[in-house]
Amino acid sequence: MNWRMVIAFSPIGLFMGCLMIMGSQIPWVIIIWATFSFMVAYVIAKYEKQKLLFHAILIGIIWGILHNIVAAIFSELFLLNYPNLINVSSRPESISLGYWLFVTGPIVGFCLGILITMFVYFLKVVNEKKWSIRH
Repeated sequence: MNWRMVIAFSPIGLFMGCLMIMGSQIPWVIIIWATFSFMVAYVIAKYEKQKLLFHAILIGIIWGILHNIVAAIFSELFLLNYPNLINVSSRPESISLGYWLFVTGPIVGFCLGILITMFVYFLKVVNEKKWSIRH
């Protein structure tokens, strides 16, 4: 397990949380998440020989947790930028938005980990085909 890699990529979750708090709009946020996911997948595919899935999922979960901690701490500001999230149908009425954001962090992160994993395996397949064509 390459903990240095995991720790090195962890601040991206904080960065994305800050972008969401500052009011970055949804299409750009998705593009930035996908770009970071692809960059991390490239590093994982290039430097890791085993436990690819574990690295990708762990980095994604850490991103989701850190992102949602920032969003939970600044939930009022987050809600000003994304007022449609107050009516999230999956959130029970008795749970505050800040707590709900904190609880859903690992779920968001797991989804990001799946995205990173898909990119890693895509890059591995492309790299293997490129290598087999050369030899």
